Amino acid sequence: MARLSQGEALALLGRHPNEIARELSVFSANAQAFSSAHSKLVEEHAQQWVALYDGVVTMFSDSLADLMAKLADSGHHSQDVVIRFISKDENTLIL
Repeated sequence: MARLSQGEALALLGRHPNEIARELSVFSANAQAFSSAHSKLVEEHAQQWVALYDGVVTMFSDSLADLMAKLADSGHHSQDVVIRFISKDENTLIL
């Protein structure tokens, strides 16, 4: 099997590994913020789509399409936020 040079590997990734690591760290922090603030989010945004950026609710809407439009208008990119539907019902996942 042929080995890739560092330049070839970086080209396949599309971005520098440090940038990817930063994005994963931000995503992880946003996902953790959703989990830790779930009760508050249900109280304030039940049955709505919510976007978190830097661990803070930046936008919300009753429809995903509207939320995506708001994100585009604000200059935020969907890959920079974590979006989740806040359901009143507790979901049970069996893994």
